[in-house]
Amino acid sequence: MGENTTPTVLEIVEARLTADGYDGLFNVAGECACKIGELAPCDGLVTECRAGYLSLVPSDGDDPDAYECDWWIGSAKPSTESGGMSDMKTLLTDMADMHALYGEIAQELRSAEAKFPGWPAHLSDGVMIVLEEAGEVAKAAVDARWGRAYMRDVRAELVQTAAMAIRMIGAIDSGHIESEPPENTADSAPEGGPFERNGG
Repeated sequence: MGENTTPTVLEIVEARLTADGYDGLFNVAGECACKIGELAPCDGLVTECRAGYLSLVPSDGDDPDAYECDWWIGSAKPSTESGGMSDMKTLLTDMADMHALYGEIAQELRSAEAKFPGWPAHLSDGVMIVLEEAGEVAKAAVDARWGRAYMRDVRAELVQTAAMAIRMIGAIDSGHIESEPPENTADSAPEGGPFERNGG
């Protein structure tokens, strides 16, 4: 039997990435990324791997070890313009990547609904759930700032917050969320609003 000279899957993927101007792959779940020439260090490709562009992580003068790596790969193509607005426009117009992100949020939403089927009927209770998730984002961001967490942890919390926000929007649109009890509504608040002090 002759020697097999056909390319490997990784060789095909690398050739296509190079031809299309990409720098490597990233996992849409935020778990990992790899550059051309170093593809699949985990010894395998998964369906969540997407083509992406390499960006350098800005150094932190106060804490040079605040980030796990000095580069990352994502869907937004780095821009030479200041302000980063071009990167955001690229992200928002890349429908394939946005579809993947929506799918990730939807998966988180389904998981939350399976684990906690009910949703509060009162507005303030639902808001507290969303705020709790947003608080987890803030905590992860602080931890990442001081090297106790990674950017993927912040991203994961953002996905969970987005899922809860969408779940609450759905509850409002479906009429599931009721008005607050009378004693908590603006109709029963003192004249001038609930934050006005007596006498002025």
